[in-house]
Amino acid sequence: MWEGKGVSLTQTEKDWIFISDAHLSGREPGEMEVFLRFLNSEKERVSHLVILGDLFEFFFGFKKSPANEKVFPFVEYLPILEGLQVLYRQGIQIKYFEGNHDFFLSSFFQERFGIEV
Repeated sequence: MWEGKGVSLTQTEKDWIFISDAHLSGREPGEMEVFLRFLNSEKERVSHLVILGDLFEFFFGFKKSPANEKVFPFVEYLPILEGLQVLYRQGIQIKYFEGNHDFFLSSFFQERFGIEV
């Protein structure tokens, strides 16, 4: 246990991970595999994942409609999105702050992944 300045932390409390400016493009599968391995290795110790923008090189949100129901323009990002979904299902809270390379994400992430933007 650590105490000081009005803060008390115990061993049972879990960590937070902050990620910023990864700029994952999907063109380099190795970089995405390393990122996913990192998240997987930390999932038992972390309670919150905070993404501080530009996780992807370029990603914009879009609304589902009957015309694009099965269309997803960023298929190269699916491994990362599926990895985030697994973390969310395991109870890890995920917060996503949009950057200048990823924007209008709120409805997409909230509807499909339960991630707060």
